[in-house]
Amino acid sequence: MRGKILIVDDEKDILEVLRAVLEAEGFTVGTTTVSTSVIGLLEREQKSEDGTYTVVLTDIMMPGLNGVELLRQIKQRFPEEVVIMLTAYMSVENAVKSLNEGAFAYLTKPVEMTELVNTMRNAFDKIMLGRENKRLLEELNRAKEYSEAIIEDLIYTVIATDTDGNIKRMNRAMEHVLGYHEEDITGRPFTELFAESFRGSSWQELINEGRVKDFPITFLHKSGRELKLQFTGTVMKNSKGRMIGFLGTVRK
Repeated sequence: MRGKILIVDDEKDILEVLRAVLEAEGFTVGTTTVSTSVIGLLEREQKSEDGTYTVVLTDIMMPGLNGVELLRQIKQRFPEEVVIMLTAYMSVENAVKSLNEGAFAYLTKPVEMTELVNTMRNAFDKIMLGRENKRLLEELNRAKEYSEAIIEDLIYTVIATDTDGNIKRMNRAMEHVLGYHEEDITGRPFTELFAESFRGSSWQELINEGRVKDFPITFLHKSGRELKLQFTGTVMKNSKGRMIGFLGTVRK
């Protein structure tokens, strides 16, 4: 099964021809001659176990509710629904209007069946790609939330910076050491956390070493007092060798 399609046209003969062609290609097809019934059909489909129609193929020139207005209503209620427009009247104005309203494609009668089938395949490719992108984005967001939670609760001290050396985030362990809250220092130069005496050669030595053990380091507490500590850990760098973080443990 390739997917599920709802065809809307006030001409029954056309509905039956289109249904036969698309079902022969493996699609599940529903039809209606009443454009005003479409929103209700889509709502009922959403509640069914079979799922929703994923593509609507609708005529433009219909009594009661024309195709462009139907397209507009579908997109308001079901933004992810893919809609393809069909008309016997080649009109640039109608084509532009329907595409501006969010139609996926615009076909004219008499329909060239190969073009119809290819358009449907492209429509379902778009649907599958959109769903895959959504799934990947959700996974990335979950991974980001998970990694953020891990960093936040690490017993290690963590400071992340941008490539200019400005602080992007700091975990609770580092907040506890320095007396700051993360929001207090976000965007400030990382070197502001060090005592003046440390900002010169000692800081450069730490950058050059990259990975150190019991390296003497002097921070400035929020209160202004100096904290003479020993750092064991890594200065994290990107592929260009610029610092992007500071991970390790500090002790007296």
